[in-house]
Amino acid sequence: MSLPNNLICLLIDDDEDDQELFALTLEDLHAPITLHTANSGFEGLLQLQSQEIKPDYIFLDLNMPRMGGKECLKLLKEDNDLKNIPVVIFTTSDELQDIDEAIELGALDFITKPALTSELTPLLQDFFHRHHPHLILKP
Repeated sequence: MSLPNNLICLLIDDDEDDQELFALTLEDLHAPITLHTANSGFEGLLQLQSQEIKPDYIFLDLNMPRMGGKECLKLLKEDNDLKNIPVVIFTTSDELQDIDEAIELGALDFITKPALTSELTPLLQDFFHRHHPHLILKP
């Protein structure tokens, strides 16, 4: 886990453009957040199981090749060392079935990737305000 005023997040997403957008949005928030990325559920699990990083939050895409987000989430929640790390689904889907399944599998929250990049900033501001209210964000 991170220092009290700094968060560590892991974004597991196979889309490098989405990884870059997420990183730029955190920079725009001037948030004390260190972002690590993994290009697949498999790679993310390897990083976590090797204890390479100890994130405060995992942001997880659902639609990835090799190992989808739901399978990755299930494996995370079955691992005694990883099951308490809050997982946020971060995906293009807004299907109620995906939301329900993710929450049932143990996801903390569900964020649908916005169509416009400018819409991501308020979504992340809202998430961190709700789940980590002591984090200082600059608009």
